[in-house]
Amino acid sequence: MARRDWRVGVRHLRAVASVVALLLGSSGYGQGVESPQEFRFSEPPSIGTHPELAGVVLASPQSELVAVGTGGGGAPTLSSYGAAPITSMNQLLKMDRGTLDSLYQSAGAAPMPVGKVKGRVILFPGTGLTRPASKVARLMWQGKIFKNEQSMAVNRFFGLKVIKANVYQDRSWLDGRPSLILDYSQTSRLYAPYRDEIREVGPGIFLGLMYSRTLPDPTLKMYFALEAKP
Repeated sequence: MARRDWRVGVRHLRAVASVVALLLGSSGYGQGVESPQEFRFSEPPSIGTHPELAGVVLASPQSELVAVGTGGGGAPTLSSYGAAPITSMNQLLKMDRGTLDSLYQSAGAAPMPVGKVKGRVILFPGTGLTRPASKVARLMWQGKIFKNEQSMAVNRFFGLKVIKANVYQDRSWLDGRPSLILDYSQTSRLYAPYRDEIREVGPGIFLGLMYSRTLPDPTLKMYFALEAKP
């Protein structure tokens, strides 16, 4: 029993460390430090911090998913939901990585949300770490505020409005189809290496992908969910 409790404790500490590193903009991940949440594209990338790399379509990375969270442990798949609509962020927290990718690719381009939206981090999808990591992250990151008149969004960290992003429609780094992009390259020194993209997967429910602009391949750092409901 003590051994089991010790293992659970280690897993939770690992989740906390990953959340803190990602939300504070750590550049360690994607720079040779292994994390089961990351994967890279097998195709040469189109983007990075260099302008000349912008705009080239990337291939889907689903064939590269070999780490934890790829469907084991009884995580629901897209087919298990049938025609049931996505109505809450909690549904996304129950999905594994492949299911999240499929859901994202099946969705259309998202309109820009209005005002304050709630947010949840989705780390280690399809594992027992997903919910603990999300709960820890809520203490640090609560979501975003979209300012439509300025085509801009700002994150809410510790209840404060910090780290802005330019918002525009562009091609997804996952499948090349239109997505709503949140670009930090011109608005934040801390988050300049990152780019978010979101699609609406249910009424007022958005699934997001956070990418790091690594070279030669961009790296998917994590998934996240947004809820734009009254």
